[in-house]
Amino acid sequence: MNRDAPTELLLVRHGESQSSRSGTVGGPLGCRGLTAHGRRQTGRLARRLRAEHARRPLDALYAASHLTRVQQSARLVSAALGLDVVTEPGLREADMGAADGRPWREVVAAFGGAPALRPERPLAPGAESWGAYLRRVRAALDRLLERHAGQRVLVVGHGETVAAVSQILLRLPADVRAHTAFVSHPTGLTHWARRPLPWPPVPGSALGWALLCHNDTSHLPADHLPAEPAVSATS
Repeated sequence: MNRDAPTELLLVRHGESQSSRSGTVGGPLGCRGLTAHGRRQTGRLARRLRAEHARRPLDALYAASHLTRVQQSARLVSAALGLDVVTEPGLREADMGAADGRPWREVVAAFGGAPALRPERPLAPGAESWGAYLRRVRAALDRLLERHAGQRVLVVGHGETVAAVSQILLRLPADVRAHTAFVSHPTGLTHWARRPLPWPPVPGSALGWALLCHNDTSHLPADHLPAEPAVSATS
């Protein structure tokens, strides 16, 4: 491992899921895995990543949760890359408590207002607030980046995985979702790199995160782009 080399973090959202199509909260109870369309999307992503991996190898592959839609997506990518999947539960989506398996419209109506305006309030009894989720993801992300300093790492996760990591790396407040959204389509690729800043206070002294691309779906033809909302309370 060359710890002086740039650290690259690639994030992809899982393929189209049954729970997203049905508008259902997709926790352990509500997740029913990928749709057939989602499997085709992920197959195209896997072929793209395999070609890129041949030119610039990835060092590690992570799944952000044990939920079926993420595990199915990660296994398809794993088969294409020849990398084992490591599940990092600290990056899993926010725990949804009593909202799990219920229609999103009912959950948001019961919350009474826009959840993004109250990031420290859990969405439902037993759920994890967005603020608590960000703190958990930050700790898991710090561990992962320390473990893989100077390497290229791919994380297969949720739309909110991408949003949370981007919010953390940009040092944005928890309530930023009230007015700003990080759109992630199914199998959209986001690429961050930690490398020397172009304007360090002392030459050669500072590293910072650069966003190289966000929600790149160039591997998908037009008819594979989402038949589901790109932005929701979770994904």
